[in-house]
Amino acid sequence: MHILKVDEKYSESEFYEFPARLYQNDDHWVPTKLEEVERIFNTDSSTFFERDDVCRWILQNYRGATIGRIAAFVNKKETSETGFLGFFECIDHETAAFKLLEEGALWLKERGMTTVNAPVNPTSLFLKSGLLTEGFDELPAYGSNYHPAYYQQFFETFGFQQYLRQRIYHLDFQTLPFPRAIKEKAKLVMENKDFRIDRFNKEKLEPLAKDIAVVYNRTWSKTPFYHELSAQQIQTELQELLPWIDEDIFLLAYYRDQPIGFFFNLPDINQARKRAGNGLFSKVREAYYRKRKHKHLLSVSLGVLPEFQQRGVASALIKSLLDFLSKHEVRYDKIETNRVGEGQVAVEYLLQQFKGKPRQYYWIYQKSLLAMKRGESISQNSTLLKR
Repeated sequence: MHILKVDEKYSESEFYEFPARLYQNDDHWVPTKLEEVERIFNTDSSTFFERDDVCRWILQNYRGATIGRIAAFVNKKETSETGFLGFFECIDHETAAFKLLEEGALWLKERGMTTVNAPVNPTSLFLKSGLLTEGFDELPAYGSNYHPAYYQQFFETFGFQQYLRQRIYHLDFQTLPFPRAIKEKAKLVMENKDFRIDRFNKEKLEPLAKDIAVVYNRTWSKTPFYHELSAQQIQTELQELLPWIDEDIFLLAYYRDQPIGFFFNLPDINQARKRAGNGLFSKVREAYYRKRKHKHLLSVSLGVLPEFQQRGVASALIKSLLDFLSKHEVRYDKIETNRVGEGQVAVEYLLQQFKGKPRQYYWIYQKSLLAMKRGESISQNSTLLKR
């Protein structure tokens, strides 16, 4: 086996195309569009890293077939000595997995990192972090990691420790309760003329991306694994998703014309993409399922500025969404949340009030790099893959 740094067209192509071969017989895997992954590594527009702050590799066997990939990130804009590994994919072979994890970890150590968190993607509003540990029989929501169950053993045997657990909740709109306390809080906001809630307007993408960036960066600045996203980054991601965005379920809150919150919901893209499949007419089928057959709503993000979090703004955003859904039940019948991390007590309490049920579990792992040396983690009993 040999490692190739991704630095020219062939290795880059293999980095992007390997997952499709790895998951070709997996009914639950949904491919991420190429442009959505390419955007992550566009150092020209990133607020997270510059060209020398990210590195990618592919792993090949002795016949030249790609059998794995990984990426490493450093955020030099912060004083933290924590690096990140992401985009890990590998065949079911311990030595191959360890070679990839070791290459990425030692690259981070050489750049002064003392700790590594993985798998983490710190550069996107939508493509999320974490290793799936429960819920492999569910179709993953858009932006959520999905991979073979054997990845967990690879990470833990390599020396990673479980660090932060995240859960995805499912809610059935047909039986969804509406707690009185939320209604009352929402009413106070919606009757106050200083507040207003607007629907997303695709024709105003640029100014709305700026409003979202203000709320996003101030709301999540003190949460684990937060990294700044610029208005341009958010605009680029939303631009790619414009065909999917349902303006009626993407809401923004303002106080005296200043952005104070947003509630971003999408049709769950993966539901339509999976049904559309591949081939010559996949885009046509995808458009059909997007517009006519879609029933799952993905709650991507609910954010409110800290100074407004106890004033009922979140309740008003939730009530506005549920009021719309009540009048248009034919459009959506199931709601799936984005990741809810341990420590988000208020969010978990809110979901419990709505009878949400956790269905998929993810872990972000952490490992110290201080004593790590090349070759020490690779099992001496593993045999080289020859196929």
